[in-house]
Amino acid sequence: MELSDENIPGFVDLNVFEKDLIKNGFVPDQQTARQRSYTKNGIIVVTGRVFCSEAKQTQNPQGYCKQHNDIYVTPDGYLSSCPMDIKKISAYDAIVTKDASALSHLLQETICHETNYQCPFNF
Repeated sequence: MELSDENIPGFVDLNVFEKDLIKNGFVPDQQTARQRSYTKNGIIVVTGRVFCSEAKQTQNPQGYCKQHNDIYVTPDGYLSSCPMDIKKISAYDAIVTKDASALSHLLQETICHETNYQCPFNF
């Protein structure tokens, strides 16, 4: 799992690591927006990427993130599509009252591609 910044000693870029896997005979198997698996002789290696790192490699990082990232739910019932998002949407009442229609609307609002937030790619 790529967890640290490239400026931290000992950091290994996941792209370099994945190329080394292939050089050593591992075959790419399954791929999602954040994970890739490689197999060799029954050994399975799954790599996981910090999502900002994956989005950074695309033409439209914010759009990619909004399309593929998770929805974060805080313990007090707020929703956001990014931990850095300044816009938090309260879903507490919809959750408590089990209002599926309201919750669905709030989830759609959370993943709306038009929302501006403090994405590291804004700077």
